[in-house]
Amino acid sequence: MAQYNIVDQGADNTGSNPIDPTLDDLVGSGDTVYFPEGQYLLNSLVVGSGVTNFTLKGSPNATLIPQDYGSNATNLWWDVTGDGFVADQFGIDVHGRNPGTMFVGCNDFELTRLATHGEVHCETDGQAPGDSTPSRTWLRPEVPDSGHSGLIEDCYFHDGSNQSVSQGSNRRAILVEKGSGDLTINRCWFERWGENTIYAKNPRGKVTVLNSFVKNSQNGIRTGGNTEIHNTLVIQNERCPPNWADSQLQRGIQYEADEASSNGPDYDTYSGTHSVTECDFVIDAVPDNPPQYPGAAIGGSAVPERAEVINCRIYYRSNRSDGAIYNGDSTDQPARYWAFDDVHITHNGVSGQYHIEVNATPDNWGAVNGVLGGSDSNYSNSAHVRNNMILGGSPDPPNTTRPMPDPPADSNPPMTDADIQFIKIDNSGNSTGSGYSFSATGTIHPTARKGANYLMRNWGFGDDASRRTKKCRGHTSPNEIHCYYVYNGAFDPESWSQTGDATISVDESTPEFGPSLNLVDASGTVVGAFADGSIKLGPDATPIPLKIQNEETGEWVPLVDAN
Repeated sequence: MAQYNIVDQGADNTGSNPIDPTLDDLVGSGDTVYFPEGQYLLNSLVVGSGVTNFTLKGSPNATLIPQDYGSNATNLWWDVTGDGFVADQFGIDVHGRNPGTMFVGCNDFELTRLATHGEVHCETDGQAPGDSTPSRTWLRPEVPDSGHSGLIEDCYFHDGSNQSVSQGSNRRAILVEKGSGDLTINRCWFERWGENTIYAKNPRGKVTVLNSFVKNSQNGIRTGGNTEIHNTLVIQNERCPPNWADSQLQRGIQYEADEASSNGPDYDTYSGTHSVTECDFVIDAVPDNPPQYPGAAIGGSAVPERAEVINCRIYYRSNRSDGAIYNGDSTDQPARYWAFDDVHITHNGVSGQYHIEVNATPDNWGAVNGVLGGSDSNYSNSAHVRNNMILGGSPDPPNTTRPMPDPPADSNPPMTDADIQFIKIDNSGNSTGSGYSFSATGTIHPTARKGANYLMRNWGFGDDASRRTKKCRGHTSPNEIHCYYVYNGAFDPESWSQTGDATISVDESTPEFGPSLNLVDASGTVVGAFADGSIKLGPDATPIPLKIQNEETGEWVPLVDAN
């Protein structure tokens, strides 16, 4: 496994000459190519299926410049099929260019800390109606095999595809056409795309979108049945560029289970649960001329097998006929299960729209509760929904705090190593679970990188549990590893508390916690110890959580849960 500095190997870092001749010679299994500060003109990247665990490692101010394909922007800029591919920490400068597509179709890849700077045009911009073929996609990921995964994390696609609201754009941000493996999109920012922002309705594997942000973009997240969307904020309050069909479908989350699984083993739009949890939506029409018509916050015309909306807050004002949550008729197969649990909707739209529209009554209902309010009192066409919701109440407003830091400066990648500390809680090799809590002077963000095998969903305290919190808590199951970044700050070792035998490291080193209090017998042998929020009565004993008492309520709570 060799490591190369691409400049030392002869590549130009001024952006004047293509680096392809140098990079092509360095692509090898297990190898890492490091890019120091500079600009790198890259005509194409090819990593074949015979090359495994190859890494492109950037640095602060390391910028890739794609080839300008002009009228031939159907070409692949990246063509990666080698398993274990990693690309980390690059700015991508596309100003004034029609770049090709970044295709990464392999098992166990990681695309992390990438930021696209400039509008990702294609040659058909402004020529709507045009076409929406896969070649119009900026990033096309695919995890071919079941039991494998792909990760897109801390990536910013914030300059969109076309800033003009009078010209069409045929470029989408992400397209997932197929795949039996699982794809996770964590902490990614999408804004002003003229085609579908994330279009991932087809894969048989699970699609998970966590801690992300979508603003003023076509069809924010368009997925099929086996999908989880958590702690994501969608704001549609300004017009976006029209798409190839010359329309502006500014929906929030759209499910679309309209293709039978007979298309092949890598396809399935219907099976599984479409889950939207702890998400916030501001769908607010702009009354300009012509007016903007944003669509439903959540929903679609073709329902998946199971769908649930849990602990979500929606502000909705639109002239479109959609409800704030819209469950349409079934196309291929009927809906089996629906749940609206702790759903808050403020609806100030036009008369005739519903807060929750149910046109495909499921075989079974899950929990239905929440608050429906606002100026529109047309609550639901479903008696079951009306009978279980608080009607005409005061819904909780959306939490509009972004789940992630603001986009980086032009040409820079996000979250450089100097900005973060890396926290790892490792319960490998242990037969029992282990709880933990800690604080930091910076914000805490879960990550799926560097060995984490579970990406925490709720890691904070209180109502802001998943948005820019500086307090973290969790529980690792046996053999589970949780990882976090502390952004623009530092881990506080005095705050660390745990139950169980998990170990913690900070930037791959064991932090200093200070002395613990030991219990010794008459001979001086240690028979128990107080440490990390627990007591062990014997070297091999199971730790017992220590508890403290709330002076006001008298309630006793485990020390690890106290804040």
